[in-house]
Amino acid sequence: MAVATMTGKTFRDVREEILMATVRCLFVSNSALAVKELSQRVGYKSASSFARAIRRACGLCPEELRFRMAREEMLAMRIPKHVA
Repeated sequence: MAVATMTGKTFRDVREEILMATVRCLFVSNSALAVKELSQRVGYKSASSFARAIRRACGLCPEELRFRMAREEMLAMRIPKHVA
């Protein structure tokens, strides 16, 4: 209740935002990290529960999210900052 009062979001929404931020950081810092290892690092006991949480948060499975993030990172490196 306190989370909703302070942020206007549910606890689940806040938890998913934190999860996604953490996953993005881990994907960027260690792109070869296996999904099972990643799920354990963010506190999930099973990779399938982790995958469901990621899918619920962003609509993608962890592998698709990793691919999209890598592609976005490559595109960001190719576009000069003054153009973007």
